Amino acid sequence: MVKYQERFEEFNSLFYPKHIAFIGASPSSTLGSMMYLNAFKKSKWSETFYPINPNHEKILNWKCYSSVLDVPYPIDTAYISLKTKFIPSVLQERVEKEIKWVIIFASGFSETGDPKGIDLESEIVEIIKNSKTRSKFEGFFDIKQFLVTLYFIILLISCK
Repeated sequence: MVKYQERFEEFNSLFYPKHIAFIGASPSSTLGSMMYLNAFKKSKWSETFYPINPNHEKILNWKCYSSVLDVPYPIDTAYISLKTKFIPSVLQERVEKEIKWVIIFASGFSETGDPKGIDLESEIVEIIKNSKTRSKFEGFFDIKQFLVTLYFIILLISCK
């Protein structure tokens, strides 16, 4: 029973994160990330949310960091909203920062059948393979917090 309790507690930092980074944050309303940024601005995480974009100093009055490595707090969950080709290097930073959970909002991997997408997915698998990734799934819905991340790649990463 203790083993199951420990496994359950590992998910607390996914469903109840203290610090959240959003990699690929942009002030442009034409990009999809603004929808998520506005939602986080109104959420209970507004004080512990860190937009990441090396091209901006502030987004929605939040200090913007160049990299997750620059955030002075431990990050529980990182959301990535970038062009697919940039994701491997960002995941490598995640390994260095020991971020427990990564949620990727992207397409263009093996689902396209394109050899470039297949290669990118293989590269991502190699990066996370060495970072104690347990599994990946298509999303979750937490009614209590009204937290929805369906139909996205979610990497469940344990950094013990």
